[in-house]
Amino acid sequence: MAGSTTSELRKFAGEHCGRSNRSSGRTAAPLFALESFEQRLFFSVDPTTQKVLDAFESVYNTIEYQPYAGVMKGAISTEQTKAGNAWDQDLLLIKRLEALDLGIEAVLRFGTVEAPSDLVKRWLAVKDETAAEKVLYASHLHRQLDANNDGKVDLYPTTDSGSIQFLHTWVHASIPGIGEVDLDPS
Repeated sequence: MAGSTTSELRKFAGEHCGRSNRSSGRTAAPLFALESFEQRLFFSVDPTTQKVLDAFESVYNTIEYQPYAGVMKGAISTEQTKAGNAWDQDLLLIKRLEALDLGIEAVLRFGTVEAPSDLVKRWLAVKDETAAEKVLYASHLHRQLDANNDGKVDLYPTTDSGSIQFLHTWVHASIPGIGEVDLDPS
């Protein structure tokens, strides 16, 4: 979500990239990309977490998001072209996590997510909510629902809360010493 402020990224990461504690069901501190070296000076993490953060940031900070559905490029082409959708970026992240040789098990997860309209607009590099919804629809990433209960699928579903729901994928990783983590580099 390039172009977002640090506080917005932290809030979004806290809501969507948190570590879950299986035994308690609670979400612990999130893993997120820090925007500058100076910000890193305030955080002290163990070597395993640092390697995971470096792998995450290597995708998050270098791969441009492109809206389309499904795997089109794969990890290698996404890395070579420095661009890809959520699926392709996730595959690249999985490749980099596995290359760390830390026993990380990572899989793709897919579902409907809801994000504030302002963040979605910046993520898609569009000026208004209607344009964001049209990009999601044209990319086959829109969430199909019948909001009016009239038997017809709404083309551009939004919520009354100023957010947009859309289909998305992310990485779910089991990291030794850290636990279960959801990561979204796109």
